[in-house]
Amino acid sequence: GTTWTQLGQATGKDGKDGDSIFQWVNQDESYWYFALANGDVIKIGRGIHGAKAVNAIPSFSDGSVIANKGKFTMSFDVLPAEAAEGLAEESNDIFNVKVVYTAPTKASNSICLPILSKEGKEGVLLLTVDGSNLDDSFVKGTSGASACLQIVWNDNVMSSGYFTLTYYDPYNGHEYVDLGLPSGLKWATCNVGATKPEDYGDYFAWGETEPKERYDWSTYRWCNGAYNKLTKYCTNSSYWDSTEPMDNKTVLDPEDDAAHVKWGGSWRMPTIDEWIELQSSCKLTWTIQNGVNGLLVTSVTNSNSIFFPATGYLFGTGYYRVLTHGYYWSSSLYAANSDDAFNLRFNSESVDTSFSFRYDGIPVRPVCE
Repeated sequence: GTTWTQLGQATGKDGKDGDSIFQWVNQDESYWYFALANGDVIKIGRGIHGAKAVNAIPSFSDGSVIANKGKFTMSFDVLPAEAAEGLAEESNDIFNVKVVYTAPTKASNSICLPILSKEGKEGVLLLTVDGSNLDDSFVKGTSGASACLQIVWNDNVMSSGYFTLTYYDPYNGHEYVDLGLPSGLKWATCNVGATKPEDYGDYFAWGETEPKERYDWSTYRWCNGAYNKLTKYCTNSSYWDSTEPMDNKTVLDPEDDAAHVKWGGSWRMPTIDEWIELQSSCKLTWTIQNGVNGLLVTSVTNSNSIFFPATGYLFGTGYYRVLTHGYYWSSSLYAANSDDAFNLRFNSESVDTSFSFRYDGIPVRPVCE
């Protein structure tokens, strides 16, 4: 084969005073231009504002991005980061947000969404787009959709690649997911008091609507200081301690339901039967999401999912089993022992419906019709 010899410093002409192999070199936002001695010009793309790649930033752990029929914001990582601000200053004409439906809708299975505004900051390009033309089949969940951002300048195209859109239709200001359950029930994406799925949120005694410093019978609202001195929600006379007739109530009233009181509308705590439906209709996987242990619940009918962090529970003033176990209240009394109420609990090995003392501090995951 050929033998190469390193010569060290070049001994030819230094390129000064007209000795370059190029007649001239120039540039613009998109290209480098090199003019050869014979007059030919070599054009090399440089990326608009130096941008080399744009990648969608997902809204959920499955990589999907939130969409709605009003307007929604899509976020993209820009490489290199310093190019984001320059891209945002460009005309909307070079940006194309294309949506493709998984099944043809009406006359076509794709549309382009108009861009309403752009912002570039700290390596992220934010596009606010008009989603009003999204097909009703997508909104109703009968036709999925994916989107792609294309940036077109001169003869070059930079693409984010396709990413899944998830329809966003918050109820009373809180996001939910349709898991395709037989009942049609919708489950919230985070706990009461939380701002994202991985947050534990607030801890409530069963039938109370405010968190507190201590959780035991001495502070429990619906008793006179002991498990067998209940004043509401009781089906066993040996647990009753009121001059009023025993109420025999087995499901929380709306005014004692933390989900309903905190979120309003038709939000409420799930019954134990609704927890059982969730278990039987979904795939349950112990996982780590954004550094938090918990349970990923994935629909077997539409692949939508929600995450339940491993919250542990509160007794007295201390937390127990945080990171290893999840506990979530139902609105159902454990009628066999009226001092208990049903809940869902899980760890890395199992998911079960069980019951706990009503005074325990346990998080709440709301549902709505």
